[in-house]
Amino acid sequence: MVQIEHIGDLDTCKQVARLLEKECDTLLTRNRELARELARLKGSDQLVADFGETQRLEAQLAQLQRMVFGTSSERRPQDDAGDAVPSPTPRKGHGPTEQLRLPVVEVQHELTADALPTCEQCQGVVSAWKGQTEDAELVTVVQRSYKVERHQRQKYRCTCGDTIVTAPGPVRHIDGGRYSMEFAIEVCGDKYLNHLPLDRQRKMMRRQGLDVTTSALWDQVHAVAYVLQPTHQALKALVQSSPLVHADETRWMLLKSPESERHQAWGIASPKAVYYEILPSRSAEAGAKLLDGYEGTLMVDGYGAYPAIARGSPGLKLAHCWAHYPEPAVIWSAPRIPRRTRRRQVRAPWITRAKSRAPGDVDRWCPYADYHSMFCASGSAMA
Repeated sequence: MVQIEHIGDLDTCKQVARLLEKECDTLLTRNRELARELARLKGSDQLVADFGETQRLEAQLAQLQRMVFGTSSERRPQDDAGDAVPSPTPRKGHGPTEQLRLPVVEVQHELTADALPTCEQCQGVVSAWKGQTEDAELVTVVQRSYKVERHQRQKYRCTCGDTIVTAPGPVRHIDGGRYSMEFAIEVCGDKYLNHLPLDRQRKMMRRQGLDVTTSALWDQVHAVAYVLQPTHQALKALVQSSPLVHADETRWMLLKSPESERHQAWGIASPKAVYYEILPSRSAEAGAKLLDGYEGTLMVDGYGAYPAIARGSPGLKLAHCWAHYPEPAVIWSAPRIPRRTRRRQVRAPWITRAKSRAPGDVDRWCPYADYHSMFCASGSAMA
């Protein structure tokens, strides 16, 4: 047994104290388990009561220790919960972040036989202290690596040689392709989730020993898109099942070609999902193709294609948010102001005015007069 009074090193003394404290906690936990098991076997209510009283006293002792030693302030905090032990407060400032989603791998560090030291007191060789370790955590990384799998499909034949059967091979997303589905998914994940261009991925793979071309990586992306077409259509059906859908469109650059101006990225969104589709134009026909007969409320901006779509869809109702309101619908008999100035300076006063104006007080040049009642109703509801 180590005599603490014979230890002159402060760090060694602290380490021994931590080990002894950990051992005491282990023994106390074991003692409580044995007492509970003894009470259960004997069926004694008195033992159960004594065990509960012991736990209550231990909780009170821990609470008093925190009150006395847990803060440097002279004011001791009062606990209104009686005997209940307060929950630990969250850590403030910098500190380790708990990695709850990462797997934990136990790594044992042991001394070799020739590296075991001798005790300075008894001159005996130290031995392993069972159940006692000093633990620390390290977050590490498993390096990505590539390998070539050579699949050997066994052939079978009958004794006469008339029938020959070959064992099935792995499932491939490209017939006769050389790359696995896992490889293709990894390429798509790096491109669309990590925003790594294909040429940058090619350089990273080359540093790790894989020689591949950018066109080969693009073939993987195209093949995965073809496999996911049913999922893409199911995503659209999920969005259109919502009674309220948001829609918007923006220009989509396609390989920086002169015809890229005519391509548009259309999107519809619901609280559950978002659906995108690249269409060659920004016309009402393209929007109608995207909505595909949707019936419900469509939240949009003031783009003129949406009223044209609504006129051809009786089950479609338009709604406009105040952040993207169609300006002619909320501008009444007021001095004409340049469009750029209207957007930048006086949008908020006009929105306030829209809440108080009567439905009939609309300027004669307003092309969206039919929607003025809806805007005023929305403004009254927001007020």
